[in-house]
Amino acid sequence: MRKKLQLIKKIDNDSRNLIFNILITIILKGGSVILSLLTVPAYLRYFSNDTYLGLWFTILSILTWILTFDLGIGNGLRNYLVKTIADRDDLKSSKYITGSYFIFSILSVFVFLVAIILSQFLNYNKIFNVSSNIIQNSTIRVAFMISLFGILLHFTLKLIYSLLYALQKPFLVNFLSLVTSLSIFIFITLLNTGNLSDKLVYVSIFYVLATNVPTLVITLVLFLGKYRKMRPKLKNLDFKFSQSVINIGGLFFFIQIMYLLINATNELFISQVLNPSSVIDYQFYYKLFTLAPVMLSILLIPIWSAVTKALHEKRHEWIKKTYLYTHIVLMLLVIVQLIIIFLSQFLFNIWLGINSFTVDISNLVIMAIYGVIFSTIAIQSTFSNGMNILRAQFYSYIVGVFLKFILTFIFWDWIMKWNHLILINIISLIPFIVIVTSVNIRLIYGDSKRLEEKEKLYV
Repeated sequence: MRKKLQLIKKIDNDSRNLIFNILITIILKGGSVILSLLTVPAYLRYFSNDTYLGLWFTILSILTWILTFDLGIGNGLRNYLVKTIADRDDLKSSKYITGSYFIFSILSVFVFLVAIILSQFLNYNKIFNVSSNIIQNSTIRVAFMISLFGILLHFTLKLIYSLLYALQKPFLVNFLSLVTSLSIFIFITLLNTGNLSDKLVYVSIFYVLATNVPTLVITLVLFLGKYRKMRPKLKNLDFKFSQSVINIGGLFFFIQIMYLLINATNELFISQVLNPSSVIDYQFYYKLFTLAPVMLSILLIPIWSAVTKALHEKRHEWIKKTYLYTHIVLMLLVIVQLIIIFLSQFLFNIWLGINSFTVDISNLVIMAIYGVIFSTIAIQSTFSNGMNILRAQFYSYIVGVFLKFILTFIFWDWIMKWNHLILINIISLIPFIVIVTSVNIRLIYGDSKRLEEKEKLYV
């Protein structure tokens, strides 16, 4: 027992804080993952129609895509706040936060007004490849616009996440996610009334509430409580600070766009090339084979800001050790993916019911590889973002986007299964892994002066 206590004492405060965040986040995110799995069959019962369910999944994927159109401001703010909080400069923190909220608010209002105008002229049945005999255009428009309003509201409110990450409290972000997931699960399980069109509108409305109410509550608690000196104030609106966030955020933004064009368009392409029902089949495999990658992502959530802080404090050895440990975890993840392949039919039987789903070996192998690719990118991105290594990511994703769209359109008429599209994704992401990994290794294990030069880029 004494040896264990001595071992704990030897761990520095930042590492202890990191371990605490990882453990709590694993518990919270684990709950969200379980709820995510339970929500799929709950959705099947709620809609009882593959076209409606496929449409809702596609809407969610598009909204997720829109949510990351934040000009990179959230990530830029996160990196700046790590420094100002470490330096105990509340005034600078408030200026960065005020500028970010101001930009987001203006942007959200503008986008929604434009969307209202355009929505009157769009043929949503054609966009989502759904017959008007099954779902009316007006129903899709109402459901989409309600959901869009909720996402744009969340667009601004989720800036509080940047503060939570900078404070080394990422577990609170995952707590909010758990509350949202639990609320939606309860809603679609208990309030299963009305026709299918009404249900689509109902779930859209509740999605707005479940996404934004928890975030609004935590925002008020923080800015009216312990961190009130950092809260956004109009008198602290300084466009010089806003410009600083936009400068670094711009690269984050374009990286996000490139990433989304590769990974967040899967459901849309599957729906267009095949049909909305194929999206459901893809979702089943996606949920199963992203379980382990999601768990790895949980480990990485607090590491980003911890790396930024370590770089600011010139603790380069800590960065080296942490980088090594994450790759050991990646090796374990590969083993887990192999185990899932062999147990997949058993797992699907437990999840969806016996004889309700038959596995396809090609789907299993491709999605397992996709999960490993996804995890590798998550590791490299975490360290690159924390160390401000952004250009390598940007150029790698440009190559990836080019490959994805060129290959998709070349083989459009030959794509017979959704796993062909995922295989194209895998090919498109290989340049990122090769280029960004080599840059990270050269900087982390090379001359420490190069790392210090990266830290100086934060003004």
